[in-house]
Amino acid sequence: MEYLSICTPILLGRHAMKAKLTASLVKSLKPQAKLYSVRDTEIKGFLLRVSPSGHMAYYLDYKTHDGKRKSYRIGNAGNLTPIQARDVAEKQAAHVAHGKDIQSDKQEQRKEAKLAKARTLKGFLEHKYAPWVKAERKTGKATLARIEHNFKNFMSRPLAEITPWLIERWRSEQIKAGKAVATVNRDVVALKAALSKAVDWHLIAAHPLVKIKPLKTDSKRKVRYLSEDEDKRLRVTLTSRDAEIKAKRASANEWRRQRGYQELPSLSGCAYVDHLTPMVLLTINTGLRRGEAFDLIWHHVNFQARTITVEGEKAKSGQTRHVPLNDEAI
Repeated sequence: MEYLSICTPILLGRHAMKAKLTASLVKSLKPQAKLYSVRDTEIKGFLLRVSPSGHMAYYLDYKTHDGKRKSYRIGNAGNLTPIQARDVAEKQAAHVAHGKDIQSDKQEQRKEAKLAKARTLKGFLEHKYAPWVKAERKTGKATLARIEHNFKNFMSRPLAEITPWLIERWRSEQIKAGKAVATVNRDVVALKAALSKAVDWHLIAAHPLVKIKPLKTDSKRKVRYLSEDEDKRLRVTLTSRDAEIKAKRASANEWRRQRGYQELPSLSGCAYVDHLTPMVLLTINTGLRRGEAFDLIWHHVNFQARTITVEGEKAKSGQTRHVPLNDEAI
């Protein structure tokens, strides 16, 4: 095995040698077919590893008090001079002499740094909450987007430092900007729910916003109904849309017929061309929310009793209710 060096190293074995680690020595070392190490002659355990790719890194080999041999990575030779690496090695060797397991300490520090990152709102959302809420909540993606959009100025803050005072100030700014009170409440509820999971997962000791209460809203505000003119225009638009789609289908089938292609199913005998018109008519006659209408299945409909059952797990209130059907809805 050939080593190019200003000094003459002592060969320890097939893939190791011993010499004082200096800048000139490190500069002279060449990669070999296999990984090899150069152990320093002054500090026990201090060494440089040279990989076949040419990458070099400083390490400190040591034994723990229970006799286990471990290796502590000091850093790359391209980032540290031998003198700098030696200073680190001396410091860590002193810790070892006092009974410390420096590798375990380093791993614990990395773990703590990772946890600290997860304890910021941004880190928590990315690494913890997002995977869970998307998998466990039907509206998880929308909930995540709501938090990220509304609380982007809090993203770098540790979770425990999102205080009631910050939220009170944020709410005041949102109301002054013209946002509806009910919307502001929903934004805060989304954030509070996320922080509740952080407590459950032991990322923070206590919920920082537990004392934040929803802003008062008018629970008996005026219900918005379509005017007679609005209702008429909506129905005309739906009818026109169905007629236009039927005409296009008929035209397409004529084109196919002339060329000998298979025709698409005719829509001429259909009351509706798709789900849109009947869904709109059903919702304006019953007041069903969009999600409730989308989730309807046939066993929810009772033609004899003339009702639709909205199950609690699908309802916004969480309570099952029975919605009466008028003649048009039937």
